[in-house]
Amino acid sequence: MSMDKKEQGPQACPVAIVTGASAGLGDVYARKLAERGFDLIVVARREDRLNALKEELEGRFGITVEPVVADLANEEAVAKVATGLRARNNIELLVNNAGFGVQGTFHQADLDKNLAMIRVHVFATVSLTHAVLPQMVARNRGGVINVSSLASFLTAPGAVSYCATKAYLNSFSKSVQAELHGTDVRIQALCPGFTYTEFHDVPDAEMDRSTIPRFMWMQADRVAEISLRSLKRGKVLCIPGVVNRILAWVMRSHLFDPFIRRAYGKRKKGC
Repeated sequence: MSMDKKEQGPQACPVAIVTGASAGLGDVYARKLAERGFDLIVVARREDRLNALKEELEGRFGITVEPVVADLANEEAVAKVATGLRARNNIELLVNNAGFGVQGTFHQADLDKNLAMIRVHVFATVSLTHAVLPQMVARNRGGVINVSSLASFLTAPGAVSYCATKAYLNSFSKSVQAELHGTDVRIQALCPGFTYTEFHDVPDAEMDRSTIPRFMWMQADRVAEISLRSLKRGKVLCIPGVVNRILAWVMRSHLFDPFIRRAYGKRKKGC
């Protein structure tokens, strides 16, 4: 799968779409793809940030950026975006990056927030992927990156829906890629660990970064770069960084489970 606009020929105009592009990894993906020469469709809720991103990237790289203001927790908004994507035949890459977290035990946490998370992480990802794959398969070229998480390997109290929806993205990505075996269309589930973005600054995911050792954190720029390079190599499950790969192995073996339960029990008691 080609990842550079110049490789597509002089008349082609490949497009990359990035959801959750107004901040965090989405913003970084947009910048990296703009640098590679892609025209962009950037989707997020914050119109001011999308317009600022459009102005900057068009000025720096001479590309075209189309801002799409949409709340992907709204099924009608997702359907509208998907319809727009189906009308195109030049989408080279889809990055399903939009997402958020919800704090609290499942039975005590706000149900609407949990359902909204499921719609953003799962419903939107499935809908948009379904919208772009037919054209990619017809051209025998293209890719989809589904931003999952290292948490997808956990069964973590206090983050039930987050872990479950991210685990879905892993299984979904691997299964779709298996269906596409023999084509040059590639699917990736990106499973980053602790990453320096705005994700942990919002109320439902707020945390004191100083409580996590520095060696466990990665820069968002590095995570996105590893993701894009891994997509070219056809790596379906992308776990960036040696530390994260070790942690993923430990999580899969369930060695962490007793410690997670103990830590969560202490937190509930206020210890």
